[in-house]
Amino acid sequence: MRTILERRGDGTYVRIPKAALKAAKLRAGEPVTVRERSGAIVIEPLARQYDLKKPVAAITPQSLRDEVLL
Repeated sequence: MRTILERRGDGTYVRIPKAALKAAKLRAGEPVTVRERSGAIVIEPLARQYDLKKPVAAITPQSLRDEVLL
């Protein structure tokens, strides 16, 4: 996929095609690291952080299952 580097203010930006984002399982707004390796620019997602507060708060006595012994 070809794209063009764009200059805005003090930075240079690249538009990443939608298909490339989908293939990499990335979305706009996600944190990534950008580094240089052997003359190439490598963009990698940071480890995703999961917040368990919301799912845990949704647990009710009715949603709990009986204990299972193995």
